[in-house]
Amino acid sequence: MHQHSLYTFAMKFGFFKSRTTPSALPTFTIPKWIEEDDDGPACQFLSPIKSAPRRLSDLQLRHLREHYLTVYELASLQDEELRNIDQAVQIWHRCQKKGTFYHCSEYQRENSTRLSHLACLKQQIDRNATRSARTHDEVMVDAFFYVYIKFFCVHTFRNETNMLLYSQY
Repeated sequence: MHQHSLYTFAMKFGFFKSRTTPSALPTFTIPKWIEEDDDGPACQFLSPIKSAPRRLSDLQLRHLREHYLTVYELASLQDEELRNIDQAVQIWHRCQKKGTFYHCSEYQRENSTRLSHLACLKQQIDRNATRSARTHDEVMVDAFFYVYIKFFCVHTFRNETNMLLYSQY
């Protein structure tokens, strides 16, 4: 820590001249998250982990299948596409959304007191989801959930790249 502070002080006052230029940090975004009136993407992932793609656990894979079942309005979890889904995802540690940085719990140190991996998500849910569809119509309402972000990931389904987060309530 002290060496870094001394080096920063020396660079600030010109005692050392840096011959290296800082490299740009790796980022990831997809076209649907880039806004035309903004200078940068509305949402981008930062700091990928350097290891190979991670294979999801059985529970995480089930959640991913349920996500795609809902998003693509597939018939059931037994759909051929969902049964043959790619189990590997690329993990990222941070996300920047319109100037706000979110971290994941994997990125936190064990003794950290920060809650930068706690987020409030707004999601539409069916108010009558626990009632019979024959007697009650679907009524979508906004609901807010506080979640702990476990990790951010990139996954491809139906030749479309998706930016996702895996969270725990």
